Amino acid sequence: MAYNGLTNAGATYLATRQANNLSVEFLKAKVGNGAIPDGTDPAELTDIISGKMEVEISDIQQVERKLKMTVQVSNESLTTGFYLTEIAIFVNDNGTPILYWYIGKDNGTYVPDSTK
Repeated sequence: MAYNGLTNAGATYLATRQANNLSVEFLKAKVGNGAIPDGTDPAELTDIISGKMEVEISDIQQVERKLKMTVQVSNESLTTGFYLTEIAIFVNDNGTPILYWYIGKDNGTYVPDSTK
């Protein structure tokens, strides 16, 4: 099942930040090769399903009413390649990382090991 959207925790975080006139504080991103299990609501996730690495958020831009975020994936230290099927964006909620946005794809992009 493919998914691309706010998690329930992310929606609560966003509403609280907006109500208090605070900006969203992005913390980190993770990528993985997990698949959303049947019967699981992706909006209920609190972490990536099968994390492979934490990646850098290298750029954030607001384009009209949307946010464009760039995450940088490097295979420099990767010993085993994997199909990237998940991206998770975390925010900082008073020192606690919260899964804000989750992207789960049915077919991923192959990330080769560091020898390729």
